Amino acid sequence: MKLLHTEEVATGGGIGVHANGYLYARIYAYDPATKKDSTQSKSTKIKYEGGRASNKNKARIKATDMAREIAPHIGKTANPFKRYFVKNIAKEWTDLVCELADENEALKIKGKRPKHEVYGGKPGRYWAVNRKETVQRNNRYLKEFWKTLPTQDIKKLLTSNSTVLMNGQRPKIGVRLRL
Repeated sequence: MKLLHTEEVATGGGIGVHANGYLYARIYAYDPATKKDSTQSKSTKIKYEGGRASNKNKARIKATDMAREIAPHIGKTANPFKRYFVKNIAKEWTDLVCELADENEALKIKGKRPKHEVYGGKPGRYWAVNRKETVQRNNRYLKEFWKTLPTQDIKKLLTSNSTVLMNGQRPKIGVRLRL
């Protein structure tokens, strides 16, 4: 995305004017380990008014805050800008388990050994129909609990302390999961 009147704000970021007339933050996200550049421009939602200093200062502050929020995720996730939501992660996990269990079952039918072991489980324990059903049942059970969380954004939940997370109350649902 081409920005006009660009300027460097701080290490890892800058601001510029988008064609729509708003100031955008350019957040540099280069991961030297993978040599992947994920730099993106995000709207600050501040209108550009011919270089007006107060608007530019607001945009600089917002751009710096945006870059500070993204910085810890660079190199730790495939896309530091992606927002991860609790229900999506739960669905992705359930889908993955179903896929692995189905693949193992297909191998068993062919008379071969299953190849997908349970993550973090004892060696020799493989994803199977019963484990798949347990994960699906737990996901259905927890669906209502996900809605009670103060935010659905997993990054924000992980940076919250437990009292903020539960608003000083105990969780409404408790689950002990054994696979």
